[in-house]
Amino acid sequence: MVGFNSDELRDINPFPNLEKSFVVPGLENCLDISFVSPDRIWVYDGETLFLTNTSGDILHKIIGSYTCTANGNGMVYLDRKRTCWKFSYKNKESCRVFLFFRDTYSWFPEGIYLCPSKSDSDSDSDLLVGMKSRSNPLDAVVVRYSKEGNIRQTIEGNERDPLLYVSPRYITENNNGDIVVSDPDRSGLVVTNCQGELRFFLLVDGPKGVCTDTFSNILLCRTSTEILVIDVNGLFLCYLSLDKSPTIAGTLVFKNLHKRYLQDERPNLRNQLCLSYDDNEDLLWVGTNDSNTVSAYKISRTGKKLTLQSKSDLAILFSFFLIYARTHTHTHTKNNTCINATSLPASSLI
Repeated sequence: MVGFNSDELRDINPFPNLEKSFVVPGLENCLDISFVSPDRIWVYDGETLFLTNTSGDILHKIIGSYTCTANGNGMVYLDRKRTCWKFSYKNKESCRVFLFFRDTYSWFPEGIYLCPSKSDSDSDSDLLVGMKSRSNPLDAVVVRYSKEGNIRQTIEGNERDPLLYVSPRYITENNNGDIVVSDPDRSGLVVTNCQGELRFFLLVDGPKGVCTDTFSNILLCRTSTEILVIDVNGLFLCYLSLDKSPTIAGTLVFKNLHKRYLQDERPNLRNQLCLSYDDNEDLLWVGTNDSNTVSAYKISRTGKKLTLQSKSDLAILFSFFLIYARTHTHTHTKNNTCINATSLPASSLI
């Protein structure tokens, strides 16, 4: 059962302020990003990884990649053949990382996440890898590897929750040790604790990139221009509407006029966002599939706890979630809450 600690909830402004942005020359879109403190960011355009600073200067690039993950001590990426490589900032070279798991040829990595380092060395940085079976499309796991490529933990389905993952593409680790996985093929968000036990599962329409903030909230993007904010216990908090940010309202008006009168009419291509979070500056970095601009937003909070009336309203709304899920999705299990994101009103539900 999904629960929440209402004492920890804070009001969140759904219209974050645009703090900074930069253009990466030579790119047409941003399909994946990974921020590296203090001022570096990896940007992926579907074919090449670019290491840039926050002024847009390209410092390095890697051609023929699939996805990447980074922290201050290193970057790990998958190439098109799903081979895992580690990039060194010092010598600007890549070396192969061997990921052994059961029958290696029957499994391939789908998503990766380099855990934050607890020191100036990367020796304690574990690597979380979403592995998918080549023979069984419904068989997938998340494996925790050490720096040397040794298996430390395998998170997979069991008798209680047989179908945990289908395609663990987007992975992150929350501040409390939870493993958060956005699974597009299962159309949901899967959250397990550090022991690999399922905490909650939320049905979400078209889940994509995911990250967490300094408050342990989960930020999830979908095939949409909005970002879902979910608390550490699975409670939906709000949508973040980036296009309605007060600091870029005028810019959007000009952009729309420019497209209307100076460019050929084209359908709106912005249907996918990618996310990364800067814990030090408390900034959400966002890229889009229709632009080579990477932007940083400040999510403002009032600092006030929700009132008793607000807590009551949230409890009522959450109860409605459960009732609706049981009635219309038939996916509610004894210890697992599933919320149908495709059938509920977009203004108030996931």
